[in-house]
Amino acid sequence: MENLGKGRYSRRRYTRGSYRTRWDMAGMEVGQKVRLVRVPPYVKTADAMPMLRSSAFLEVGQEGLILDRRPGNYWAVRFKQGAFLIDGGDLEAVG
Repeated sequence: MENLGKGRYSRRRYTRGSYRTRWDMAGMEVGQKVRLVRVPPYVKTADAMPMLRSSAFLEVGQEGLILDRRPGNYWAVRFKQGAFLIDGGDLEAVG
């Protein structure tokens, strides 16, 4: 795999070519609508200064929009209550 960016950890390096992860192959992408299939007990906000909050306001079946992908199979998802980091196993793509 060639380095297409300027730095060692260039983001562009991982967005070109055949480098794909199992989460990319699962069909979830930034900008896609997703549905919550399991509500975790707590969620972390996807802000510059994240906070841990109770997830009592989230419901199974609630739909949101993927804003960003984070390490460890976490996705930043915008719901009507705000943006939160949600595990990829708790989400499914909306067809």
